[in-house]
Amino acid sequence: MSVDSFAHNQVRLLLNALAYNLVHALRALLADSTGEAWSLLRVRQRVLKVASRLLVHSRRVILVIGQQAAGYWRALWYTLRSFDTALVT
Repeated sequence: MSVDSFAHNQVRLLLNALAYNLVHALRALLADSTGEAWSLLRVRQRVLKVASRLLVHSRRVILVIGQQAAGYWRALWYTLRSFDTALVT
């Protein structure tokens, strides 16, 4: 086993752990903001893997997502915004 393959495996493991922790944090925030129980699979299917399109204009980029997923993202943004105001005060 070469040192390179060990380093690649270590980096891959750390990236997978980081991704898991981010999705787990997203799951917890969605559970708090919607009042529903969320599994990691449900977060992936209903929030992350949604149909969308990207509109690119001269000064801004707009991500348009489906209506059901938009409701989840809206609830998530309100929860994140409350953290921002809690940190300021």
